[in-house]
Amino acid sequence: MKRFLLLAALAVCLGFVALRASGVRAATPTPQAPTTADEAAHAVHANAIGSLPVAVDGAKEPEKIPMDLAYRHFISALAGPRSEEDESEDVIDRRRTHSKRMGLSDEDQAALVAAVRGLGDELNGIERAQRSATTGGNGTIDLAALRSQERDLLDGARVRIGLGLSADGAARLEEYVQEHVRKRITIFGELPR
Repeated sequence: MKRFLLLAALAVCLGFVALRASGVRAATPTPQAPTTADEAAHAVHANAIGSLPVAVDGAKEPEKIPMDLAYRHFISALAGPRSEEDESEDVIDRRRTHSKRMGLSDEDQAALVAAVRGLGDELNGIERAQRSATTGGNGTIDLAALRSQERDLLDGARVRIGLGLSADGAARLEEYVQEHVRKRITIFGELPR
């Protein structure tokens, strides 16, 4: 069980690094040569995982992907800087695309954006600290504490989102995460026996 959790945490950490660097929302198997920037970024992430076996493929068994993990991936993809002026067109387009797919009202879309504003800056800081620790830059950094801090930030954003959305918006978000986000996640490692 501990080995599975460790491998799952590693996969999430590696997935987060790839996500923050490239905008990829989750790792999925890519058998053919990449044709888009997202597919190329995923291929880099897939190579980073190496030869770990697939424990859960969300495309085949989305019900086995924990909702907490799916929400964290989704919120990470929407996270942006503190300042509206610093938001890239990519982040703005990504938010618009997800909001449109969910069918969110303008008010719910604004609440979603407000709940994740500034989160990107905080997540980038954690990512830099994780990279520094794993490359030997600062051996005193506790990676488990950084992962916990990252989870706490993402879970806090999930609570803020839930408080800001209308009942209809919250239901649409829940359905979107269940039906779309979980299918894009792959967990690598071995399932516990």
